[in-house]
Amino acid sequence: MKIFSQIQVYQPVLNQRQNNRNLTTINYQFGLLNCDTVSFGAMKKSEFTGIDRVCIDRFKAPIEKFKENEDLQKWAKKQLEPIMTNVYEGRFPSVAYERHLILDDWKGHLKNPKNDYKNTEKLLIMSAITQNLEKYNETLPPILNKSVLSTVMDKVKNGENINILKTYKKELRESYLKNKFSEKKGEWVVIPSYKNDPENFKKNVEALRVFSNYTWCTHNDKAKPYLEQGDFHVYLENGQPKIGIRFKGDEIQEIQGEKNDGKIPYVYSDIVLERVGNKKCSWQAKTELNDLKIRNANIKTIKNDLKDAIKNNDAEEIFRYLGYINDGKKVKKESNNIFSRIANFFGANSQKSKVKTPIEQKELKIEAYHQPGVFRKYAGNSLDGAISFKDLGIDEDMLLKNVKYIKGNANFSDSSATSLGNVEVIGGDAIFRESRVKDIGKLKRIGGLANFSDSQITSLNDLKKIQGNAIFKYSKIDSLGNLKHIGGVLDLQDSEVKDLGELETIGWSAFFNNSKVTSLKHLKRIGYKASFMNSNVTDLGELEYIGGDAIFINSKIKDTSSIKQIRGEAFYDKKNKPTKLNKSKMKSESALLDIIDV
Repeated sequence: MKIFSQIQVYQPVLNQRQNNRNLTTINYQFGLLNCDTVSFGAMKKSEFTGIDRVCIDRFKAPIEKFKENEDLQKWAKKQLEPIMTNVYEGRFPSVAYERHLILDDWKGHLKNPKNDYKNTEKLLIMSAITQNLEKYNETLPPILNKSVLSTVMDKVKNGENINILKTYKKELRESYLKNKFSEKKGEWVVIPSYKNDPENFKKNVEALRVFSNYTWCTHNDKAKPYLEQGDFHVYLENGQPKIGIRFKGDEIQEIQGEKNDGKIPYVYSDIVLERVGNKKCSWQAKTELNDLKIRNANIKTIKNDLKDAIKNNDAEEIFRYLGYINDGKKVKKESNNIFSRIANFFGANSQKSKVKTPIEQKELKIEAYHQPGVFRKYAGNSLDGAISFKDLGIDEDMLLKNVKYIKGNANFSDSSATSLGNVEVIGGDAIFRESRVKDIGKLKRIGGLANFSDSQITSLNDLKKIQGNAIFKYSKIDSLGNLKHIGGVLDLQDSEVKDLGELETIGWSAFFNNSKVTSLKHLKRIGYKASFMNSNVTDLGELEYIGGDAIFINSKIKDTSSIKQIRGEAFYDKKNKPTKLNKSKMKSESALLDIIDV
C-alpha cells in the first residue's frame, strides 16, 4: 500500500509581466504548501451524497469518526464557528465596517430556521465568501442575492464540481449582463441620509451598497461617509443602477453614470436634467451638467449634418464625417459647429495596421472601430464626449454591412452591433468583452489580441488567425472551430472551450489548467510554456514542440511520446509522472512529490 508522507510539496506561482511584444510572459516561482496525512477508516464516502459529500471532500472531514450523518453536521458546526465569529479586519477601518455589514446579511440568512440550511451547507458558503478577506487588503465579500445563492447551491447538490465563490460571482455577472440589455423604463430611488433618517441609517447604508453600480465607490467603503453627508439618489432601470446623484446637505456634489467616468450618458440626459431642476450644485456637478449640455448640442449638430446619410445608410459618409476614413475627401455637408471639424481621437492617426492585406477598390476600409466617444477639436482644448452611434440614431449592424477591413483596433464592448457582417480583417485588437455581438460574420483574421470574455458569441465561424493573445474567460464559445494560429497566449481557465478544433500553433504560452479540453488534437507547437496542471487533458494529440517549461503536475497525461522537444524543464509529481516521458527530449526534469512505499 502507498500513502503520502508528511513531506514538503511545492506549487508553482505564476507571475505575469508584459514584454515588448505586448505578450504576457509567465515566470514560475515555487511556494511551500502544507500537506495532510491521509488515513483510512471504515466508513465510505459513497454513504454521503450532495452537499455532505462535497463538504467532506472540500474539508477532508474525518469520516472514520462518524457513526451517523448527525456526527458530520456537528463536526461542520464546529468548523463553522470561527468563521461566523471572526472579526474580518481590513486595510482600513471602513473596509472592516463594510465587511461586517455584508457578512451580517449572510449570517442572518443562513441562521434563519425558515431557510433550513444544514451545517455542511453553511460551512461551504461561509468559507467561500470569506476566503479572500485578508487583514491587509480591501476585498469585500459579495452582496447576498438569495436567488443567485439558491441557483449555485442547487448546482452543488446536483453533483456539479464548481468553485462556489467564482460561480456565485459569475451568476451575478450574468444576471447583470442580462439586465444590461433591457429597454424597460426605470425609477428613482432616494436613500435618505443620517440626518433625514437616523433610526434606519444602518439599513440605508446597506441599501446604498446594494443599489450602487459595481463601479461606484458607494458599492464599497464610501456608502457610510457619503450618507452621513447627504441623501443619495439612484436611477434604476430594470433593477440595475444607471445614474447616481450624491448630495451634501441640500447641494448636489456629483453625478455619475454606470462607468463612473464623470460623464452623464446622453440617453439619460433628459432624466438627469429633470431631476436636477433648480437644485444647488457644486462646481463639479455644474461642470458635469455643462459638459452634458454641450454634448447634447453637438449631438444635435451631428445628427443634422448626417441626416441624409443616416436616412440612406450612407456608411462611407458617416465614417468620413466622424474621422474613421481619412482619404482627403471632404464630407458632403458641414456646419459651423466644432463637430464639422472633427478628428477622431482614437481613429486614423492613432492606429497602424498589424496585418497588411491587399484591399479591393470597392471594399470599405476604416481606420478603427469604436464608439465615436471622445473627440478632439482641431484648435483649443479637447472636449470629452461619451457619444455612441445609438445616440446619433445610427444602426450599427447596417453601418458595418459594407465594411471589409478595419486597419486598427475594434472595440465592441459599448457597441449596439450584433453582427460584424462582411468584416474580414481586424488589423489590431478585437474586443468583444460584454458586447452584444453574437455573430462575427466573415471575420478571418485578427492582428492583435482577441478578447471574447463575457461575450454573446458562440462560434468563431471562419476565423483562422489571431496574432495576439486569445481570451475566452466566461465566454460561450465551446470550440475553436477553424482557428489555426494564435500568436500570443491561450488561456482556457474558466472557459467553456472543450474542442481545440483545427488549431495547429500557439506562439506563446498555453494554459489548460481547470479547462474542459481533453485532447490537443491537431496542435503541433506551443512557442513557450505549457501548463497541464489540474487539467482534463489526457491526449496530447499531434503536439511536437514546447518552447519553454512543461507543467504536468497533477495532470491526467500519461503518454508524451508525440513530443519531440521541450526546451525548458518538465515539472511533474511522481504519482502522476507520464509513463513515456523521454528525458532526451528536454533540458531537465523536476519531480515535485515523493511517494514512500510501505
